[in-house]
Amino acid sequence: MVTRISKDGATDATEKDPTASALDALADRADANNTPPPAAPPAPANDGLEADLLAALLMAQSVARQGIWWLTPTEFEQLWGDATLKGIAEPGAEIMRRHGFTVAGVMSKYGPYLALLAAVAPPAIATTQAYKAATVRPRQAPPPAPAAEASHGNQTG
Repeated sequence: MVTRISKDGATDATEKDPTASALDALADRADANNTPPPAAPPAPANDGLEADLLAALLMAQSVARQGIWWLTPTEFEQLWGDATLKGIAEPGAEIMRRHGFTVAGVMSKYGPYLALLAAVAPPAIATTQAYKAATVRPRQAPPPAPAAEASHGNQTG
């Protein structure tokens, strides 16, 4: 469709020029053929971030092994095993890459807080477990007061 503008500024969009329509169709086909192919997925970065993150997770694993003493070896392996940590390191490194984080940067900024957590968590968890165990036991009634103390408060004199 061709839109013609007259000298007085009025437009007439009802007139169809077959040559212009054919040219528009050719231009549309050319645009469609000249589109670039879809981009290939980016190759994984070889910046060592995944290895650094895995090393940090393995360090946390050794702390967790000492602090989470109530897990059986099989339970610990399911939660903190090498396969689990590798499964965390790959997407974790990608997220860190996307946001511009590095393990060194995170450790320099949050290292003291993580060290405090590693130091406080095991006794805090043990205390919590002991408290839960103590509150689950049925409470015993206090022993009755000895007869001498009971009569001492009721003396008349």
